[in-house]
Amino acid sequence: MGGSALKNIETKRLNTKEFEELKKELIPKLEYEFITVLCPLKYYYEKQDHGDLDILVKIPFINDNRIESILYDKFLCNEVIHNGGC
Repeated sequence: MGGSALKNIETKRLNTKEFEELKKELIPKLEYEFITVLCPLKYYYEKQDHGDLDILVKIPFINDNRIESILYDKFLCNEVIHNGGC
């Protein structure tokens, strides 16, 4: 989204090492909460910093607010952006 998705909160870009550490910690927690396997998408490893982590999630429920509830309740998210139905 070109850095324009989260308008109501302050964000921080992470260098590649920080980004990888966060990904290793976050993916298993999300998999546990969503009870499914997650696939982080590939990114340019040569980039100096990263503003977001794109994750493909296959879930058995559609049009359900459980995802948003988990993100707000378990991960204390301040804002959730829906990026279409893909």
